Amino acid sequence: MKNFLKLAALPLLGAALLAGCGKQPGPREHLSAVRSALQVYYGDHEGKFPDTLDELTKDGKYLLELPKVDLPGHRASNAVKYISGPTLSPKNLTDEGGYAYYNSDKYPDTKGAVVLNCTHANKKGAPVHSY
Repeated sequence: MKNFLKLAALPLLGAALLAGCGKQPGPREHLSAVRSALQVYYGDHEGKFPDTLDELTKDGKYLLELPKVDLPGHRASNAVKYISGPTLSPKNLTDEGGYAYYNSDKYPDTKGAVVLNCTHANKKGAPVHSY
């Protein structure tokens, strides 16, 4: 099962890194790569998400590094804000750029969720955190 999850994630990681055929990956693609790495980690660790996103980059097994995201109103960053909460709510975000990762065992329904820590809108007017 573990190998199947790894194989299933490869096309997602490849698509995230190569989206746009030559164009640089954007925030959505970087977020997709992190989410895919989380799913593979989850499969490898018997249904447990990591306590921190740093665990995804140990030994380069899931990610070589946490990708920096260039978000509206922020400098490119791969900083992570760790959040504890029962729901995925923009009220929990600090709008500092980078990522927000729900990592509390107290709230198993949200543990393992990662969003962009940005409350700005994209060019189409949609909130960036909703990716």
